[in-house]
Amino acid sequence: MKNISVEEINLRKAILAAALQKNIISQDEYEKTLSQYKELEGLANKQIDLRTQSLNEISNKFNMLVTN
Repeated sequence: MKNISVEEINLRKAILAAALQKNIISQDEYEKTLSQYKELEGLANKQIDLRTQSLNEISNKFNMLVTN
């Protein structure tokens, strides 16, 4: 499965809302899919947090090497 960005998830949620508004999908389908998108969004945010944490650790180690 490819990585999905928070921006892409937000775009999909907007399209989903438009589909509901135009009666292309049912309220049930909307809520089910929105729930899945929210779960994906949580995973994407965790991935971003882990990457940030990893970069911070690398930066701290680099700074320790440079200052010592």
